[in-house]
Amino acid sequence: MNSTTFYMKNDEVGITFFVLTASSLQIIESFFPHPVPGVRLGLANIVSFLAIVYFGIFKAIEVSILRTIISSLFLGTFLSPSFILSFFSAITSTISMWILYNISLNTIFKFSPLGINVFSAVVHNITQLLLVYIFFIQQKNVFLFLPLLLVSAVVTGWLTGSLALEIVKKVGFDNIFLIYEISVLQNKEEKVFNADWLKLILFLIFFVLVFLSKKIHIQASFFIVFFIFYLLQKNDINVFWKNVKNVLWLIIFSFLILLFLHPYGKVFLKWKFLIITFDGINLSFIYNLRILNIVFLSSWLVQQYSIQELNFIIKRIVFFYPSGGRIVSNSLFLLPNFLEDVKSQVKKINFNNPKRIFENIVDIFIKILFQPTGLK
Repeated sequence: MNSTTFYMKNDEVGITFFVLTASSLQIIESFFPHPVPGVRLGLANIVSFLAIVYFGIFKAIEVSILRTIISSLFLGTFLSPSFILSFFSAITSTISMWILYNISLNTIFKFSPLGINVFSAVVHNITQLLLVYIFFIQQKNVFLFLPLLLVSAVVTGWLTGSLALEIVKKVGFDNIFLIYEISVLQNKEEKVFNADWLKLILFLIFFVLVFLSKKIHIQASFFIVFFIFYLLQKNDINVFWKNVKNVLWLIIFSFLILLFLHPYGKVFLKWKFLIITFDGINLSFIYNLRILNIVFLSSWLVQQYSIQELNFIIKRIVFFYPSGGRIVSNSLFLLPNFLEDVKSQVKKINFNNPKRIFENIVDIFIKILFQPTGLK
C-alpha cells in the first residue's frame, strides 16, 4: 500500500468530489422514510446544478449518471426499478436545469437558481411517472398521480433551489479556480478480474422476457421460479426485501390504481362509487409481479458480483469512456470514508437553532465541494 496525493484543476478529481457528494446525499436520503409515495427531497440535484455552473453541462450529466450508478452499487440496487427511475430522471432533470440556466445567461429572460431547481424537480417527477408508465404500469390512470407529484416538485424544488441560490451567492457564479487534494491509500496494482459475463447475459435475457410478458400465468411462473432459485442459491433474502422497500410506493400505487380505477370488464365488486373488475385484479397482479420479478433479478445479480467486479464490468462496457471508469473506481474506493465525513459534518448541525440550520447546510456544501481538506 502506498499513500497517493492528487492535485488537479477542474478535472477528474474535482468531478470525483462532486460525484462523491451527490452519491453520499442520495445514499443518506434513502435511509429516511418517505411518507408521500415517490416523493424525495432530491438533495443530490443541488450538486448537479452546481456542476452545471462550475463545470458545464457535459460534466454535470457525468456527475448525475455516475452518482446514480455509484449509489446503486453501494446500496445493492443496481439495475433495479428504483435505479431505472433514478438514472433517467437524473439525466432529464440535469438537462432541464442547463436549458433554463443557459436561457438565463444568454437572453433577457432571467431565472434564479431557485426557479431553475423548481423546474428541474417538476421535470424529474414527470420523467419518473413516464418511466413508470413505459416500464411498469402501461395504464393511463397512473397520470392521476401527476398533480401530487407536481405539488411535491414545487416544494422540494423550492427547498433545494434555496440552498443552491445561497451556495452560489457565497461562492460566486464565475467558473472559479478549483484545486482539490485527495490523500488516500491505494493498491499498487489494480486487480484484474475474469468477469462471469454469462450471469449478466442471463439477467438481461430474463429482464426482457419479464418486461415483455403480459400474461399473469407467465409472470407468476417467473416469480415462483425466481423465488425458489434465489433461495436454493443461498442468496441473502434481505437484499431482496431492501429493494422491495425502495419500490414499495410503486407496488402500492400500481395496486390501488389498477384495482380501483380500472372499471372495464366483468364486475367483481360494486359498492356505491367503488367498482372492482376482474380485469383490474388481473392487471394489478400482472404489473406487481413484473415489478417483483425485476427486483428478484436485480437482487440476484448484485449478489453474484462484488462491487469491484461490477465496477470492472462497467468499465469494460463503457470502454469508450475511460475517465468515467476511473471516476467510478476512485469514488467506490473513497465512498465509505467520504460518507462518514459527510455524516460527521451533518451531526455538527445545531438543530436546536432553526435559524442556523439553513446556514449550516450551506456551509457544509461549500466545505465539501469547494474547500476539501483531503480524505484520510
